Amino acid sequence: GDVTHLTEAFFRTYDINRDSNIDFMEFMHAVSIIRRGDLTEKLSLIFSLLDSDQEGVIDRFKLVKMMEALYQAKGLNANDGYNVLLK
Repeated sequence: GDVTHLTEAFFRTYDINRDSNIDFMEFMHAVSIIRRGDLTEKLSLIFSLLDSDQEGVIDRFKLVKMMEALYQAKGLNANDGYNVLLK
């Protein structure tokens, strides 16, 4: 769980056509969902970020990995905040 994991999740989610590039329209699509999307669109985007291997499920490990990456991106100690998820 590091910033690379977080970056890869965002990239995978935003690269809609899977060409290994995020073009302007893909970027604007993501920004539009974040800013103006309805609840279902926003939840779908969040789910895609958490479902790192695109299996269609979010297990405890995936959630912990994303939480670690978010904590690290904020400069916080992940061990203080998510240990409850591991129980």
